[in-house]
Amino acid sequence: MRNAESWVPTKFVRHGSQWRASRDTAKLARGSRLVGDIVAVVYAQALGTYARGDLLDLGCGEAPLYGIYRTLVTNITCVDWAGSLHAIRHADLLADLNETCPLPDETFDTILCTDVIEHLKHPERLFMDAARMLKSGGHLIVGTPYLYPLHELPHDYFRCSASALEMMARDARLNVVELAPYGSYAHVLVVMLAKKLQRVPLVRSLVPGFGLMQRSHVRATTAFPLGYLLVASK
Repeated sequence: MRNAESWVPTKFVRHGSQWRASRDTAKLARGSRLVGDIVAVVYAQALGTYARGDLLDLGCGEAPLYGIYRTLVTNITCVDWAGSLHAIRHADLLADLNETCPLPDETFDTILCTDVIEHLKHPERLFMDAARMLKSGGHLIVGTPYLYPLHELPHDYFRCSASALEMMARDARLNVVELAPYGSYAHVLVVMLAKKLQRVPLVRSLVPGFGLMQRSHVRATTAFPLGYLLVASK
């Protein structure tokens, strides 16, 4: 990873023995704090279970998960596209993930792609390309929102259901190891409310950390999830 020595936590920070969303509003808006807390736990668990060897972080942005996976793997390659809205000083390679990534076949043990495929015009191509770049026995870890507001417009194209994620993985000849929703109907309502309130100057300071909601992140629902985590193997 380029400039690894200057990396600092951004969206996710360590808090005691766990990772959670940053409380610094310069790093993460208050309205994103609840979903940030939820996915921090989900992604940390998946990385702790599956990350190993040579890791590829696709759509890396500011590499917010680097603090979690850096001690779990041996080598890290980061890729993003030149038009990213995030600082991309950690990207080793600039590439359009709608197209074939200019990296060799069967190179990586772990490929990570979190909160990215909704911004791709052809998300199925990423699954195909990831399968090409994975070593035999390697794992693809994908996280994506579902019932969540549009963001990073105009480049927000899709919300993929569990069925769509499974289909794209299987079409790429990958084996689905895990496919689980995160967040519940109540989380969805709170996130929508928080996103709205953070835009109102007189009340945005009152948007709470939603401590009770944060602690209930394991109560996911298949009908109204905030998003999904997929792990597939080659």
